[in-house]
Amino acid sequence: MQGRSLRLGRLWPVLLILNACGSDQGPDVVADVTVTPASTSLVVGDSVQLTATARSSDGRVLSLANRTTTWTTTNPEVATVSGSGMVLALSLGRVVIRATIEDHGGEADVTVTETVPPPGGIRIVSGDGQQTTVTDTMPDPLVVQVLDQNDAPRPGVVATFLTASDTADLTANFVTTDANGLASTVVVLKTKAGPFTVSVTAAGQSGSAEFNLRALADVAVSSSLVGGDGQNGFVSRPLPAPLVVELTDQYANQASGRDVEWVVTGGGGAPSSAITSTDDSGRASVTWTMGVTPGPNTIEAHVAGLPAISFSALAVPTGPGRITFTRGEGPPGSLLMRMNPDSSGLAPLPGSVPGDFGADWSHDGSRLVFANFAANSSRISGFNDFADIVVMNADGTGRTRLTDHFGSVTGPVWSPNGTKIAFASDQTGQSEVYVMNTDGSNIVQLTNTGGLAPSWSPDGTRIAVGVTIVPSTNQTAFVINASDGGNRVSLVPGADPAWSPDGSLIALARCTDPGICDPDDPILALIHPDGTGLTPLPTPHGVYQPAWAPDGSKLGARYLPTRDAGSGGGSFIITVNPDGTGAIVLSGPADHLPSWGP
Repeated sequence: MQGRSLRLGRLWPVLLILNACGSDQGPDVVADVTVTPASTSLVVGDSVQLTATARSSDGRVLSLANRTTTWTTTNPEVATVSGSGMVLALSLGRVVIRATIEDHGGEADVTVTETVPPPGGIRIVSGDGQQTTVTDTMPDPLVVQVLDQNDAPRPGVVATFLTASDTADLTANFVTTDANGLASTVVVLKTKAGPFTVSVTAAGQSGSAEFNLRALADVAVSSSLVGGDGQNGFVSRPLPAPLVVELTDQYANQASGRDVEWVVTGGGGAPSSAITSTDDSGRASVTWTMGVTPGPNTIEAHVAGLPAISFSALAVPTGPGRITFTRGEGPPGSLLMRMNPDSSGLAPLPGSVPGDFGADWSHDGSRLVFANFAANSSRISGFNDFADIVVMNADGTGRTRLTDHFGSVTGPVWSPNGTKIAFASDQTGQSEVYVMNTDGSNIVQLTNTGGLAPSWSPDGTRIAVGVTIVPSTNQTAFVINASDGGNRVSLVPGADPAWSPDGSLIALARCTDPGICDPDDPILALIHPDGTGLTPLPTPHGVYQPAWAPDGSKLGARYLPTRDAGSGGGSFIITVNPDGTGAIVLSGPADHLPSWGP
């Protein structure tokens, strides 16, 4: 026993050494990885499944069941590979796909082509996609190869090159292919810029080839203002429309790719970009933000070697408070809306329902008065065909009807002290002006010759009354006592009078030619309450229903732009300065009866 133990003791270290030597290359250790197929060609959009195989040092194929295979690509923009080895071709190029298993890797080459060329036909060899300046010669010839159905070159075949005659000439239109099936021609440009093609056909050959080329405009020698000049915009806000210039060369081609520098010359505004480039139509544009101070703003478009192009705009303040107006005409579409005087915050007025129209705010901003066509299921329209006066709180609560079919009312307005409401009604068969208490009691008729759209003087003692503008009549807007309709003072033919907050002026809509007064003709005018000092304002044509801002800094109005804008219809809310300048459209195209409030 003692001898056997000694013999085992001598053998044990040897066994340990042999075991250590074989630990890295045991029967299940990966020694090599291969990927199949080892190389492949794909068309953009196609895919291929690659397979990774692991082998031991003695060449045996190993199972991958409990092994992790990691797939990678050298350029994922050309081709991607999934975790299972599926390769997807994305763009032209070549990539190497690698499979890694236990620190050993194998690779496959993948080449991505655009299309698989069909057998035979006419193939473009070189010259496609070129561009150069008009009247120049394209730098490289156009070369094609004519092939038979076995993709072998066809020598001695006449290839025909054709292009539009107004764009370019070709040095040869009919070219016989050489021993390699090649034919070529050279393009000489004329004076017309733009993209064009050269098509190639061959005798006895089906199909054709097409070169896509471009003639570039010459140096710009002329610049012109296309649009964006003379706009009005709110201070510190972008103008509604971009500024646009166009560049052309000596042949009247639109010059693309030319830089235009925008330089502010007055008012402190800023362009959206200091430099913009002309597009394919030869035009460059920029958005212009007005300066922080009301008044004129100016900017110039500079192009190297050409005179500057000047643009001007008027920056105007937004005004205080908010504007309430009616959206939609009559039941059931009309609804009271409200927005900030820069057109932001547009939303339905709380508490308004379909059929509401023509709202006015109490001077303390706590209540509104307006007219309403009440819902009535017995009527075909679903609404009464007459309107009553309704009041409610600013938050939409406390809605109360004050009249019950007292004719059909329009234009209710609060007295400055909040104790009376003036309005117009057709109770007598024609529209007349009335006043009543704010609870609907004590209705007093103030006019008997017709009247519309009453407006209180700031002290509450007088009311301005408008008339329907009818051509060739002697009807005029007028001012009367608020108490009894007496002390009438005629103004001028005009509609929708609005007394200024300081009491010195009345704004109204007035036709430029009272003898010919179309709906799209009126402009705004100012006049003193005693009928003197008529001053037409330079507003657009088709402006009605003026409404003063509480501080007198702005006028809101309804705008029918059929004459000035050529829009063919619509009704919009605009604001203008008290001198009639700076008109800006805020909302539309079915909005009217603006009222400025808190």
